[in-house]
Amino acid sequence: MNKRAILSLILVFSSLTSCRVVIKLVETNYSKTSNFDVIKKDEEGEGYYRLKEYQPLPYGLGDKTINSFRDIYSSGVAHYNAPSIGEINALVIPVNFLDSDTSNNENEKILIHNAFFGLKKMTTFESLASFYDYSSYGQLSFKGKVTDYYNSPLNAADLDSNATSSVSSKIASSALSWFYETYPDEDMKKYDKDKDGNIDALFIVYNHPSSESSESLWWAYCDHLTKNANGNDKSPYGSSYAWLSIDFLKEPHNYAETHVAIHESGHIFGLDDYYNTNPLAHFQPTGYFDMMDRNLGDHTGYSKMLLNWTTPYVADGDGTITLRPFEESGDLFLIPTSNGWNKTPYDEYLLLEFYTPTGIYKNEKGTKYRYYDRNNQPQIFAYPSEIGLKVYHVDSRVAYLESRFSRKLITIIGNKDEKEKLQGVNNYCLDFAYSNTISDNKAGSSPVLYHLLERSGENTLLDGHPFESPQLFTKGDSFGTDVFKDFVFNNGDSLTYTFTITEMNKKGVTIRFNKA
Repeated sequence: MNKRAILSLILVFSSLTSCRVVIKLVETNYSKTSNFDVIKKDEEGEGYYRLKEYQPLPYGLGDKTINSFRDIYSSGVAHYNAPSIGEINALVIPVNFLDSDTSNNENEKILIHNAFFGLKKMTTFESLASFYDYSSYGQLSFKGKVTDYYNSPLNAADLDSNATSSVSSKIASSALSWFYETYPDEDMKKYDKDKDGNIDALFIVYNHPSSESSESLWWAYCDHLTKNANGNDKSPYGSSYAWLSIDFLKEPHNYAETHVAIHESGHIFGLDDYYNTNPLAHFQPTGYFDMMDRNLGDHTGYSKMLLNWTTPYVADGDGTITLRPFEESGDLFLIPTSNGWNKTPYDEYLLLEFYTPTGIYKNEKGTKYRYYDRNNQPQIFAYPSEIGLKVYHVDSRVAYLESRFSRKLITIIGNKDEKEKLQGVNNYCLDFAYSNTISDNKAGSSPVLYHLLERSGENTLLDGHPFESPQLFTKGDSFGTDVFKDFVFNNGDSLTYTFTITEMNKKGVTIRFNKA
């Protein structure tokens, strides 16, 4: 289950809503407007190259290969994540309880529709349809249906608010059965585009006030329904589902507020939380600077590699490269370890992307948000409004685990002991060795999956600080010489590249890199 502390990071609405006018609440439909260049392509330049497609990753003692992120996800959690390329149809079911206030259902259904499938102008940010059109560079078309309200025979007040998934999954299953009975003429196949027998994206929007506790049923999270062997593309069953309150979609002026819904949809596509879910830990690896961290901004480079929306330029010698703004181009630059890159997202490397407060980020720039420091005191930070280079350390290596229940580590794909450790092992599953919640690491040590490196060479994110504009790398900054000169990868490999930013403006950042 994926849960998050939404209320630990509250948008300071006074800076936004004071200048908004009340709009007429009408149902709108997003239509594709983006026009992106070809994002993934084979290229070669001086000291770098790029692949159009990722390569299969061999594993095991035979001829097995990981061909996509979906192979890892389904192995690790025994459920399916939504396909991230092409057209997807989401099924959104609003739910009333016997004690729900139903007086505003008609307007709420319009609000829900606009949040998921409406025009951007009807939201505080982006609708899910407009977000994924832009975030995927036009490669994912997010469509679907908001049903009428399913009227549950349950009283919300009688439900165990601490039971979470055991309750929400039963309600989701009942709502799905109701949908099949109520819409017998619906073309069910459109909800299962990959024909795996599962609804690609199921959202349950419940009509009950949200809680202030992330451990409550009345929160926003993703979970999984029990697999149904009888599911097929003509009658698909639910797999992953998102559960969120109508409260998370409401904003005072009839605009739909969509940040939480977009974050939860990221889990539907298989993405993990990048914030640290352990309430006793302070390290926030991505510093709130990611849609899968604190519901903010866009999906960043590593996520878009997993979802196959872009491939990186890869250092392969000495050279110079110019990266365009990532949000509009998908440009990434990957610096491998001294052992090289395995040509998949599932490896360890540095990942560089050029941030500009434009496109999806435009409405976020300079906006003030609240967070709580390590002393649990409320603090305010501003979403970056300056341009700059983000440098991530990614350790996305895949582990063999004894089972998805014990999560006990056998070894990691590519380790020298791989074949020895697998001798005599009949069953195992695959999952990422590391997480941004260190207590969840399968490898039992402290590295994290995905974290930002700061311009200063320090790591203030260890103390729970946000990542702000001054921590972005800018013109004249170097890596591997002035800062991080003793950088070592988690696998023990050395850093064999240094780089310096030679030019930077809103159109691009030029990086000179050298191999030692």
